[in-house]
Amino acid sequence: ASQSMRLTTRLMQLASWLLLQRAVSSGEITRDDADHEKSRISLDEIGEGQPLAGADVLPDALKGLVSRSLRLHERIVTLDVMIAERDETLLGGEAANEVNTHLDQLQKAFNARRS
Repeated sequence: ASQSMRLTTRLMQLASWLLLQRAVSSGEITRDDADHEKSRISLDEIGEGQPLAGADVLPDALKGLVSRSLRLHERIVTLDVMIAERDETLLGGEAANEVNTHLDQLQKAFNARRS
C-alpha cells in the first residue's frame, strides 16, 4: 500500500509540473506565475525514498510502474533545471527580472481590457 501511495503521489506531482509547463507554453500564465505555483510542487521529495519492507514481493507490474515513474521523475527534474538555467540566461539576471515583471503586468492589464 505504501509503494502504491508513493507512486500515485509521484505521478500527481509530475502531472502538475507538466500542466504548469503547458500553461506557460500556451500563454495561459506567465513564467513568474508558474514559478509561484511550482512552489507547491515538490520534485525533490517524490523520489525513491527509503526502501520499504516487503518491496521485493511486490507484483512485477507495480515494480515496473515504480521504476518507470522514477525515470520520468529524473527526466522532469533535468528539464526543470534546464528551463531555470535558460530563463536565467535569457533574462540576464536581476535587472532583467524587474523589466520582465513590468512587462508581465502590462500584458495582464491589456489582456484584462480585452475581456
